[in-house]
Amino acid sequence: MENDWPLPWWLYPIVIAIALINIFCAVGLFRWKKWAFWGLVVTAVLMELVRVKMGLSLSPWEVLFVAMLWVLRIGGKNKAWNQLEDKRWVSK
Repeated sequence: MENDWPLPWWLYPIVIAIALINIFCAVGLFRWKKWAFWGLVVTAVLMELVRVKMGLSLSPWEVLFVAMLWVLRIGGKNKAWNQLEDKRWVSK
């Protein structure tokens, strides 16, 4: 029987792991953690590598993360980036 799946079998656990890491990082971002932003960036790059392996074109994720970084950095002294990891914003 021929395999009609677009990915090799060993790539599926990698995609599932990246999805779980994304969920973990999304929770961290809602808790104002800088590592969560960088984790999402790393997983987006990894998913782009998977997309290239599948023969698909690049997605606009890179533009999204550049835009997110820009939004976190605007605002003068009240930048959201500076408030990441600030204990006043973290719920207990």
